[in-house]
Amino acid sequence: MHVPEVVSIGEPLVGIYGKSGKGLKDETAFRRVLGGDTSNFVLALSKLGHSTGYITKIGADPFGQAYRELWAAENVDTTMVAVDPLHPTGLYLTAAADTTHDFIYYRRNSAASSLNSGDIYEGYFQKARVLHVSGISQGISPSARDAVYTALGFAKSRGLEISYDFNYRPALWDQKQARETALDTIRKFVTILCLTREEASLLSSEDDYRKAVPRFLSWGVSLVAVKLGAAGCHLFTEKENILTPAYPVSIVDTVGAGDAFAAAIVCAVLEGMEIEEAARFANLVAALTCRGIGPVQTQPRRKEVDGLLKQNRE
Repeated sequence: MHVPEVVSIGEPLVGIYGKSGKGLKDETAFRRVLGGDTSNFVLALSKLGHSTGYITKIGADPFGQAYRELWAAENVDTTMVAVDPLHPTGLYLTAAADTTHDFIYYRRNSAASSLNSGDIYEGYFQKARVLHVSGISQGISPSARDAVYTALGFAKSRGLEISYDFNYRPALWDQKQARETALDTIRKFVTILCLTREEASLLSSEDDYRKAVPRFLSWGVSLVAVKLGAAGCHLFTEKENILTPAYPVSIVDTVGAGDAFAAAIVCAVLEGMEIEEAARFANLVAALTCRGIGPVQTQPRRKEVDGLLKQNRE
């Protein structure tokens, strides 16, 4: 069995995008993209040069097959991907008009939501260096949350770095439960934390995200990466912090940028980058992901990222 360097667990989610600039009520032309935060993460990290593996369930449907082909093309290990004949691959629909941006999930009772603790094999972590999970992975169902906690326990017992992207989605679960679960996860397991300034406030009741960070660091988190959107990012360790502006790019679609950012942060940790280099690297990877429609279509490969960073230094 192949044992990857970085393991993630979660839900692949098909995106159905309106094409003609109408809301979902009137839209008739659509394009399909393959998304899902943790799937986006493993694909982005694989393109940055690290071996990845994914734990999930997909439906016995054309969408599930499309994911298998996508992961295989990018060398994502799918040993722990199971096909569920009783539940479909999840999806979402989105369409933007001049004054509205409709977004609807169809993920209840999806294949991935049937993940449970019995689907997590400890041996899969035996040579891994990092486990990456998200709040979405915990929020899709109680049994998936149990599966994530089982994976977290295995990873902690083996001394892995544990990366967590809160990715709060109100449509998945109520704020109180999401907050309690995230805080419990961060306090007990997390060493690398990615979140937005709004999520930092939700978890801390502090208006200023900078006041929330010391609490996370005191729990044993070694790196906190706060995503600031168009303003870039702010990275914190116990000894230093750096606020770094975003890389300028013509933005087409921001979906998946945060997942690519998290992948770049994990890449930076694996490679021992200094905090300033890590911030520039992650901002660039996230920005380049926004160049096209869908979360993975324009994720950059390592050669492109390194080339642009070199140009900026010269």
